[in-house]
Formats: sequence, structure tokens, C-alpha cells
Amino acid sequence: MVKSSQQNSAESSGGPIVSSRLSPSSYIDQSTSQNGSNSPSGYFFDVNPDTGRHIKDPMTGRRIKPSDSVEVLQRFLADLSRETNPATLTQSPKVEKLLNDQYVCKVDFPVELSLPSVFGPSRPSRAQAEEDACFQACQRLFDLGLLNSRFFPDNHSTPALTSIFADAPIATGGSLNRYHKIRPGFWNNTIDMDAHRLYPTVVEIENQPTGASYARMLILTRSPLPHLGKISLFPFNARVIASMHHGAAFQVNDEKLHTLYRYTLRLSRALTNKPLEGTLKQMPYLFAPLDSTAAEKDSVLYNKPYTSVVDLIHWESVKLGAEVITLPLIVPDASIEETCRDVVLQDRCTELSRRFDLVRIRHDLTPHSKAEDSPREAGYSSFLEYCKSRRRDFGELRNNDQPMLEVTPIPPLLDFTSPAPRTVQQPPKASLKYLIPELCCKITIPARYGCSVFRTAQMLPSILHRIDDMLVTKQLNEVLFDGSIDEHLLLSALTPVAARAEHDYERLELLGRDAFLKYMSSTFCYTALPEKGEGGLHSLRNTIVSNKALVSGAQSIGLPGYIRGRPFVPGIWSPFLARGSDEGSSTVRIWTRLASSPKRGKRTRQQEDQYTQTIADKAIADVVEAIIGAAYISTDKEGALRAAKTLGVALPQVEAWSDFKALSTTTAGSSHHLSTEQLHAVEHIVGFKFKRSELLAEALTHSSMHAQSKTVNYDRLEFLGDAILDLYVVQDLFDRYPHLSSGGLSMLRSAMVVNTTLATICVLSGIYKFISYASTDLKTKVEEFAVRIKALYHLELQQSKAESRPLGQFWVNVVAPKSLSDVVEAILGALFVSEDFSDIGASTFFKKQILPFLEQHVRIQTLSHHPSKTLYETFHAEKCEEHQMVKASENGLTKCSGTVVIVHNVVLAEDVDPSPSIAVRKAASAALRALEGDAGFMTRVCDCRLNRALKKGQKSKAGVNLGYDPDEDTLNAKAVE
Repeated sequence: MVKSSQQNSAESSGGPIVSSRLSPSSYIDQSTSQNGSNSPSGYFFDVNPDTGRHIKDPMTGRRIKPSDSVEVLQRFLADLSRETNPATLTQSPKVEKLLNDQYVCKVDFPVELSLPSVFGPSRPSRAQAEEDACFQACQRLFDLGLLNSRFFPDNHSTPALTSIFADAPIATGGSLNRYHKIRPGFWNNTIDMDAHRLYPTVVEIENQPTGASYARMLILTRSPLPHLGKISLFPFNARVIASMHHGAAFQVNDEKLHTLYRYTLRLSRALTNKPLEGTLKQMPYLFAPLDSTAAEKDSVLYNKPYTSVVDLIHWESVKLGAEVITLPLIVPDASIEETCRDVVLQDRCTELSRRFDLVRIRHDLTPHSKAEDSPREAGYSSFLEYCKSRRRDFGELRNNDQPMLEVTPIPPLLDFTSPAPRTVQQPPKASLKYLIPELCCKITIPARYGCSVFRTAQMLPSILHRIDDMLVTKQLNEVLFDGSIDEHLLLSALTPVAARAEHDYERLELLGRDAFLKYMSSTFCYTALPEKGEGGLHSLRNTIVSNKALVSGAQSIGLPGYIRGRPFVPGIWSPFLARGSDEGSSTVRIWTRLASSPKRGKRTRQQEDQYTQTIADKAIADVVEAIIGAAYISTDKEGALRAAKTLGVALPQVEAWSDFKALSTTTAGSSHHLSTEQLHAVEHIVGFKFKRSELLAEALTHSSMHAQSKTVNYDRLEFLGDAILDLYVVQDLFDRYPHLSSGGLSMLRSAMVVNTTLATICVLSGIYKFISYASTDLKTKVEEFAVRIKALYHLELQQSKAESRPLGQFWVNVVAPKSLSDVVEAILGALFVSEDFSDIGASTFFKKQILPFLEQHVRIQTLSHHPSKTLYETFHAEKCEEHQMVKASENGLTKCSGTVVIVHNVVLAEDVDPSPSIAVRKAASAALRALEGDAGFMTRVCDCRLNRALKKGQKSKAGVNLGYDPDEDTLNAKAVE
């Protein structure tokens, strides 16, 4: 709460107090910036002679000035009250006048924040006192990372997202264009800030693999990082979680700042094994290890947010790592076990050298032993002789009986962000397997915490890459979408498959393209073209949602630069920020790749990919569709509509969903009228009462009636209802199958909205009895279909009960008249229009008649008559080419047969049964359940989609027996196209 505070005595006595007692010294850190921070409270905020005193948002570059602070604070506390307690809603500040004609203001925070009050300085006017106190309160909240980008006023301090080539023609035929890659503005906005005040983010590796320890480390920045949550990492094909916790900001003097800089530089050199060089001014972040040896300090980070962590930094170890490269392994008066505890070894005492992990101490071997299992020393009589041949001026060992060290090479810096299969390239020569302790050194970077610090440090480049992705996503979210889209979903929407990330845009693209974008554009076409038939509506919709239109809109707002289209390349990672003229810019620059462009080497391409990226038009359109899908999940259809408009989707005169009602015009209904009995019967079936019964009559009128009486038929409503049904079905699939891949979702969606499925629903619900036809032949076909479907339905009920299995798709081999499915979709459209383009009526019909039927009959396991065929089609949809069902009899006997489903040499599922055919069915069903429950399995195991281009020209797999056989005989699988 913001309130006034008169300079009187303490509240208990009511007597006057002097102005010095209003100083915030009782709760503000007394340390001040070494570079002369202008903040009276010791917190850094930017002071520019052109812009004046302000707080700068590192994400967007927006600023809070003292004149903005009252409104910003009121918005923050009002937002907090909605999330916690409405009683905390702020009141307008009341400023009290002092005896010397000065005014003062006090800000009390809600108890939920556990923050002390902020006292503003005395000022000659009420407005100045109020502004200064609120400005200090905003600075306090910002300093703790609580005042995020959405509370900063849009004062036009950030460049607009406009393309300087917005009108350039788009290349056709799927050609590639090169775009400037947007990098996080956070680093550029903070690199010039005072580095003496540091904001720590604690990195902790959760669910640590057995046998490996990971120490906590700090990432120190000049401004608080936004809340990042948890990051998934995949070291050596295992999944671990890196959690992020904010610590309290702290001041450092010049000496400690320089020590942290040198430590970070040494650590970065050790990670990359490169002679990196740069200044502190070029480092946007610093690293430091945490001392977690004290048990009482171990849990302090979780007891309270923004806990001080500066005392957990072991400064002596940081100083040692900053100043000394390596130390001898052998220490006088210390056992070999003690000196080798948790160390990183080097065979030479230089900074850039090979590093090794200790496997074990071999007391059974000495330097004079023969190397029996190490190819490198196999040609020598002993380890010592090998070392003498490799080292110049080799003297004598002080201890000829010292045990050997069995080691394993530490791999180079790797990309831990990708769950895709990873193989470490083996060196051409056999690596060292044994080291003589007396000739070894240990690096000082891990210091007293040993290899656990180095393990965590090896993950820092991958963590920082993911942080960059999150910062860019937050930046885009704030600038374009006012922070309305869930940032994890938005990041997935910006990530193509080629990025090899844990989550990509494919699921969201299905929701955006085949569901909401189709639903929204169909609604627009229906309202904007009241006189057009189905063909005209299709033509306009195709124009609105075409890839060309979506790409053009994306380019006009600079979206391609935000796409995270490439995987992390650890070989070019550096802790230094390369600042160019376009760094952090939101401007799109397009370079069409010409056929005459000279070839570039791998490292040159990797360096260029830091600043530019090549993206196909189709990928840009997919990202647009995925963002719309993410906006729909995060908000509602209003939010998804706003996102689509922001992305340049052309919907003239439509800014909100209510505009569709204003845009629509009432057209002449069908001349065919329903009797009261018919109307009530259909309303009972759909479960909803029509406001406009003429729309129901139109939905039940076949086009054959139009030829006789020029009446309106269901074509337009069927066009609209088809889009509505797609949205409802895909939305339900997203909810029911949160882990199913886009390939599986597409297969289910196709089976649910196919003509025969909807026709079956039309018959079993009884709607088909009310359709008006002028064609006797068509009416006869409908009646014959209804008779057959009802018979098959009753047969399926009997067989499923007898076989103890769920109901299946009994209608798949029957050809249905298309008019039956058209009517189901037309009724959905009629309910939608009748309710002024609201979903209440259409969703009621869907939930009463359509959804229960689909849930009962259409599942992954029932997509075909045999699950092995469904499994093959699932792999086909995933574009996987290395999968197989292996069948074998146990112990060579036919009494018990086993079937194993293998994907890229990984066993997905297996089962055993006396019957070979049942064993195949059970194994295939188990594999489908496994894929349904683990959406990331194919991403982790299969890289066929990424490698298809490399496999062009190779022999097809047609004719290869993959084991997908519903019976005992083998079935030659089709080649994957």
C-alpha cells in the first residue's frame, strides 16, 4: 500500500523526529556503487543526461521515469492483489506536509512480499514527494526481479519491428532466404551497467545421474535475469534438470570484480581449450562456484527467495582459479587417494592441454609395468619407457613404486540442449588410458570442489544458449503480444525441427493451422462474403491462410529473425559479447542465397550462423501458425485473434471476435421449413435450442433441392461447420493426448473427421431422418447406408463384448454418402451463426453427440483392424526409417513366441504369447501406448527427419522385411517416401 508518512515521532510516542531518521538506512544496503551510482539507496539505475533519471528494462529497453512511477506501482500492486488478496489493492498516496514546508511520502508493501517500507526524501511539493517515493519503490521491486517488462510503459524507446524489405518479392518454390538473427537485447541493455553490483542466479543440476556429482554455480549479471524456471539438459543421452534460483544482489570491490573476471576467463578457456581473450566490458556475465560444504548453508537457498549468496562464494578458491593454471598432483605428506579425490587431470602442466577424468587408482600397476590393455603403450616394455620416448630431457622418477592412474578423456564441449542421439567423435589415435601421478597436474578451476564444478561448468554454455532462447522469446512476447502468450509454448512455436530441441513447433502448428486459423478465417469468409457459395469461400480462405500471405505478414513485423532455427554449436561458444551495428536490432534483413555464392567452410558457416540464419518460407509460415496455436492455448480465441492480427493475417474490419457479428448480414433462409415436431426433435438430438430456426432448416437442405426451387442449401454452413469441427477435435486431442506427437495427432484427427465417421454419427444419432433431398437415388443410398451401419454397430457391440476389447471402427470399409457428413458439419455451423458466432451451441452439440462417439470408437489402438499396421503408419507419419518388429520363438519352440519392437536399436516394447499373431498384436499395442505416453521418445531416438537430405539417392527399403505382419506370414513393408 502506498501511503503518506508525516515526520513525527515514533508511532508509539507520537512525538516529532528529525528528518535524518527518515533515512532508508535501516533497511537498505549501505554499500554503494564503486562507479558512483546515483541511487541514494545503493541500487543502480541509469542516469542519462538526455533521458534523465530512469529504470531501464533490460528485456525491451523501455524505461520507468519518476513521472511514470506512481502509475507503475499502482498497476503492480493491483496485479498482485488479483493473484493474492484483494484487500492489498493500493490506494492513492497521501503526502503529509512537514513543519518546514517540505513533504514526504512512505510506501508500504503488502505483507505477501515481506519487504520493508520505502521512505521517500523530503521535497518542496506533494507531487515530487510522491514521485520520488514511488520511484524508489519501483527501483526496489526491479532490483528483486519482481517488476517485469509488462509493467514498463511503452514510451517508444524501442525500435519498431518493421522490415526494411517488407515490400520485397517473396521467392517462390520453397527457396531459402537469409535473415539477420535477433539476439537477446538483455545483454546489450546491461553490458554498460555498473559491474560492481551483481545479480546472482544459482544454477543447480537436479536428478543427478548415478555416480556423477554436479556442484552449484552462480551466473552473475549486471541486471536481474527474469524468472527462467527450469531447463532440460541431455548429457550423454540422459535427461537432467537445471533449476534457476535468484539470490540477493551484492556489491563487490574492484579487486573481487577483477578476480571474478579472471576466474570466468580461465574457466571459459578450460571449457573450450582455446586461448580466449576479451575485456570485462565485453563479458555480459560472470561465473562463480558455490561453497556447499556446510550443511546449514545447503538449504538456505530454498527457505526464502532472494537470499544472500555472497557468503557462499569461496573467494580463496576463486582467486586460486583466477591466478594459477595448474597444480602438481603429488603433494608431500598426502596419500594418493587424498590428492586424487574428485580432480580433473592433465598430462602436461600447460593451460591448453588434454584433460582426463580419473576412473580408478591402479595399485596393481606401477610405471615399470607392461601395458597389457592400452594400445598406445603396447609397443613399449613399460609405461615409463613410453613416457621417456615421448618427452624430451626426461629424468628419473622420484618414486618408482607409485600406482598408475586409469583415466578416461574428458570430451570436448558438447551440445547438451538436444535430446537427439549424440555420438562423440572418436580420435583417430588411441587415447591415453594410464597416467603416472608424478607426471600429472590437476587444474585449479575446480579448486577444492573438484570435478563436480567442472561437470556443471561444462553445461553452462548449453544453459546460456537456452537462456538466450528464453530471453529472445520474452522479448518478442513483450514487444508484440504484451506478454499474453505462455513463454514455454511461444519458444516451442519459434523452434523448427532442425533446431534439435526438446520441443518444437509441430504440435502447435497443427493446432494453429488445421484448427484455429482455419476456424477464424472461415468465420471471416462466411461473414464477409454473404452471397458467395462454397467455392468462393474456399478461394478467399486459401488466399488468407496461404504460405505466401503468412510469410509476407511475418516479414513485415520482423518475425523471421526471432525463429530459433539452428542447434547450438558449442565449438564457437565464447563468454564475450560480440557487439555489431545490428546487434539486438529488430530489423529484418533478407539476403537471398544465390546459386553463384562461393562455397563456405564448416567453421565459416558456423560463425555466420551466429548472426544470420537461412530459413525456408514454409518454415516461417509454420512458425506463424504455431504462434497462433500457442496464443489460443495461452488465452482464448480473442487472444488468438489478436495474435493473428499482429502477425499480419488479413482480416479487414475485424479487431475483436464481436466484429464478426457486426460484419455479418442476414441472408434469405431456406424455403424448406421444419414443422414444430421436427424442430423439437432435432433440438433434442443436438441438445440446444436454436435462436434462428431457419438456419437449422438450411443446414438440413441438400443442394439437390436448390435445382428445383432455387432454395438455399447447406453448402455455406457446411463450409463453416467443417472448420468448427476441426477446431473442436484438435482441441480435444490436445487435452486428451498431451504427450502424443503431431504425427499421431494428425492420424487421429483424420480418422475422426473423415466422411464415413461423421456419416455414422449422423445415422446413429438419428439426424439423417430429417434431411431434405430432391434426389430419389441419393435418398435410397442414404437409407441403405443407415441399415448397414446399424447392423454393423450391433455386431460390433456383440463382438467387442465377447472378445473383451474396446469398441473399434466398424464402419471403415463402408462407403458413405457425403451428404450425411455434410449435414453434421452444417448443423455445427448453424448453431454457431445462430448464437452470433459464439461456440455455446455448437460445442453443446459436439459434446453431446460427436465427442462421446469419437472417444468410444477412435483411439490410437483402433485406427485400423490391426495395431501393427497402426504402428507402422505412426512411424511413417514420424518419417522414421529405422524401425522393426522382431519375432522369434522362445528357445526355438513354437509354444511361446515373443515380439520386440525396435526403433534405432532401442527396444520400445515387447511381449510374449503362445500365439505368434497375438504376440505381434500385443507388442504393437504396447508400443503404441509407449509412444502415446512419451512424446519425446522419437525426438530422442530418431533423427531420420533431419538426415533425409543426406540419404537421397540411397537404396529404398522396399521389400525389406520389417516384421509388421498381422498373421504368421511376413509382410513386405512399403518404402518410406
